[in-house]
Amino acid sequence: MAIRPCPNVIDCPNTEFPLGNFSSEAPDPNSFTGLFFPFLSANNPIGGIGGGNFPPPFYFADGCMSVCVSEISQEDANLCAQRAAYICSHTPPAPQTAPAFFYSNLQVCNFSCPDGSVFSYRVLPGSFVATSQAEADQQAAAYACNQGAIHLICLSDIPNGCLNSPYSATVTPAARGNPPFVFSITAGALPPGITMEQVSSVAAVLSGTPTVPGNSVFVLRLTDSNGNFMERTYTLAVLGISNTPPSATQGTAYTFQFAAAGGTPPYTFALGSGALPAGLTLASDGTISGTPTTTQTASFTVTVTDSSA
Repeated sequence: MAIRPCPNVIDCPNTEFPLGNFSSEAPDPNSFTGLFFPFLSANNPIGGIGGGNFPPPFYFADGCMSVCVSEISQEDANLCAQRAAYICSHTPPAPQTAPAFFYSNLQVCNFSCPDGSVFSYRVLPGSFVATSQAEADQQAAAYACNQGAIHLICLSDIPNGCLNSPYSATVTPAARGNPPFVFSITAGALPPGITMEQVSSVAAVLSGTPTVPGNSVFVLRLTDSNGNFMERTYTLAVLGISNTPPSATQGTAYTFQFAAAGGTPPYTFALGSGALPAGLTLASDGTISGTPTTTQTASFTVTVTDSSA
């Protein structure tokens, strides 16, 4: 370890105050714990330090000593001395009186995605320490918004489907985040016939053949490698006709109306392939009416379109 001296930045009148030895190295940013003080360094540009918030190494001054330990740079050693000055300036006059330090509360910074869903970046309680509650919370809030903007996660859109037709949609993070990601459904359910499979560290695929028309609502959660997550509520519409016309009798008045589900009503119906029996017609509201004039077996298809098309 290189010991880089830093200049005396303050004449600390209470050098015997037992602040203890705070010189430490953080070998693992996810396991470093202890009592931290607000300061600036080359690795900590916004001020404040919390367990696992910044990459190692970090070195802290011994109490009010004016020599700081750093193997980063002379600049970092000088900044370390500024922190020592901060501790000195907040030392109570009596050696036997311990300084009051306040731990930050839970801080959340929210970001809106294009679809209107909200990504929340959380900084857990106790991540920052200062000599006032307001200062500790301010440091934690600033960190939450700084890091949230870097790791923002938004989920991509998915298309709607059609009854009895093959469906496939890939869900990916539409913004940054910190891969690898884990995809999971936390509420609701996919349409019958559709399943989700995570195909890579950054993508999941919804696929299958929907067997029931209707709108299925589900919540998809995307969790990044830092434990931050985004939840988006999806409505997957499977558009289709939900009933079947009964047989008709030659010479007898006939009426039947198709019903549809999924998507957004009102619906518009139209004849696709084939032809209706002679004497019957199909209206755009899905009503078949008329009087069959012949005895025959008719094969035809009917298409339905919702108002979102």
